[in-house]
Amino acid sequence: MPEEGRRITVSRVIDAPAARVFAFLADPANHPALDTSGTLHGYAGTAVITGAGHTYVWRLRPLSANRTEVTQIHDWSRFTHVEMLPHLPVVNRDQLRASLDLLADALT
Repeated sequence: MPEEGRRITVSRVIDAPAARVFAFLADPANHPALDTSGTLHGYAGTAVITGAGHTYVWRLRPLSANRTEVTQIHDWSRFTHVEMLPHLPVVNRDQLRASLDLLADALT
């Protein structure tokens, strides 16, 4: 289990305005392009999924007009299916970093 318990956090600076980063992330059609787990093959719509017990969070912090610090968090601290805990996290730190790299590549 990672040093933070049931949470992995990674960050990197992306050379794009925060509004552009947000617009890309807000479109579910773009999510498979950022998937480093190999589990996303499309999207079923724009409905928010709740009750899964693990979440992915993207935080954006504008650094300048054209640079944004992007932080991605995978948090499974509320996951309650004890028999599945050995299979978590779904992605590791390196995969989250790779996802940020894919995001940067998509926006340049």
